[in-house]
Amino acid sequence: MAHILSLAIDVVCAILVVCSFGYGVYRTFSKSEDPARLAFRWLITFAIGGAGYYYLRSIPLPYLPAFAAVFAVIIGVIWAPSIGGFVASPLTGMFDGGHIEPDKKPMYSYAQARREKGLTREALDEVLKELAKFPEDFTGVLLLASIYAEDLKDLPSAEKAIEEFLSQKNLPPHVVATALQNLADLQWRFGQGAATPTATLQRIVDAFPDTHFAHAALQRIAHLELAQQTRQQRAEVRYEVKPGEKDIGLRARNSPARAEPDGTDEMERLVQQLERHPFDAESREKLALMYADQAGRVDLAAEQLEQLIALKTESPRHIARWLNLLATVHARFGNDLASAESALHRIQERFPKSTMADAALTRLASLNLEVKSHGQTAAKTIGSYAKDIGLRK
Repeated sequence: MAHILSLAIDVVCAILVVCSFGYGVYRTFSKSEDPARLAFRWLITFAIGGAGYYYLRSIPLPYLPAFAAVFAVIIGVIWAPSIGGFVASPLTGMFDGGHIEPDKKPMYSYAQARREKGLTREALDEVLKELAKFPEDFTGVLLLASIYAEDLKDLPSAEKAIEEFLSQKNLPPHVVATALQNLADLQWRFGQGAATPTATLQRIVDAFPDTHFAHAALQRIAHLELAQQTRQQRAEVRYEVKPGEKDIGLRARNSPARAEPDGTDEMERLVQQLERHPFDAESREKLALMYADQAGRVDLAAEQLEQLIALKTESPRHIARWLNLLATVHARFGNDLASAESALHRIQERFPKSTMADAALTRLASLNLEVKSHGQTAAKTIGSYAKDIGLRK
């Protein structure tokens, strides 16, 4: 019984040794940069070891160390590069990462290369292969939708790809907003009108109210209507070549002077645009400049700029630019040094220790000269306009 138990223990130990040796060989080959050369080294080592064991048994004991040293030197020469690399690996690993495997990431270079060559179907297959391995990859989903819409002119498939991605739970807000913005862009470029992309952008406003995501979506919504009108006007344009005048050159040199455009119509249009889309920052800024430059109403211009400055979802860069513009309005059109300085001081107070505050400080040093240089500018006159234009919010 004791003999059987001892034999079983020996067998188990032998199996463990063989398995450990096999696993070590497998790891060595998997990490090796040249497995074929490593296999050749092992074959040479086993051959030399077998020959050495066979011949060293017949060598007298006094000469045995000398002959064993010869075999050891030969094996050492064979394995010297591997031994040196093993010893130096802790130091070199600090710079090249060692044997740590890099994180697996989707590769879309093949798809992009095929797409540039016009091989749309092959590019689509490459993207689908990567998304099968990484279904939550946002970049791949946008690339897939772009290929569907831009190359294959298949907008429904592009919409389906993005909607399936958005159906996942716990997506970060910036990812959702970016996906919907890209979807609205494809719908606008390859759809039939502004209604569908407007509804897509409205989803951002509803999902993330009072955030910069919603503010950016509202800016795009405000301009989609005007863009649609421009698109329709361009589609309706018909170019006709009229016959030339036969008596050209016989007319008097003094041609009638062109009438100056009336800025009231443009201001009315901007006011109507702001009534429909009160968060349209571009139109409000343009209206403020027209109030100051053409109407000579610095107070109305300042009011429009103050509404922009009060936006909580705007970036500091935009707020600082509008405060600078407010200072410009007071200095150039109002000849009001105190109000212009106050606007620049507000930049320093709201964004201390920033490049914007440094720029405001630099401008403060020359603001007095700026006011004087525009102090004698003649006031411009325009057509009649309502006094309360733009005051409706």
